Amino acid sequence: LIFGQPYQLGLLLLVLLSLAAWEWTRLLGATQVYAIAYGFIAFLSPVIFFLLSYIGFGLHYVLILALAFWCLYVPHALYKKITTPTRLEQIGLQCIGLLILPLCWAALMGAQAIGNTYLLSLLATIWAADIGAYFVGKAWGRHHLASRISPGKTIEGALGGFCLALGVSV
Repeated sequence: LIFGQPYQLGLLLLVLLSLAAWEWTRLLGATQVYAIAYGFIAFLSPVIFFLLSYIGFGLHYVLILALAFWCLYVPHALYKKITTPTRLEQIGLQCIGLLILPLCWAALMGAQAIGNTYLLSLLATIWAADIGAYFVGKAWGRHHLASRISPGKTIEGALGGFCLALGVSV
């Protein structure tokens, strides 16, 4: 991050994106071979986004689709308490993964373009939220947040993560 060039960080993040894509499909019940192929496609997805933007397909369309996923499908899945998606839902989730994961890559690269200090502060805030949630949840967590999705998550842990992230941000 400090001594490398932006393209080196971009390549490292692409490798991490591919691993995240592999895990995403494995969580959806895909075979090992399919998960590897999906990870490779995810590795190439930022290039595909660039080519689409070059021919006039704006990134804002991809952002709208990702926003629709988070604002429409996720609350629906939480409300219906969906634990095992149907085959059609699995396909949809695999497609949306090819939008969401590259957007994370693009956001991190955009943060790095602003500056290494900015990127590091964002990462430190995320790490603080995870650390605070873990330790506060382990020590004082009694009320489950979403037991069907993640049985170990508690309201107290979420509040602890929020407070530590806020403190690091300030």
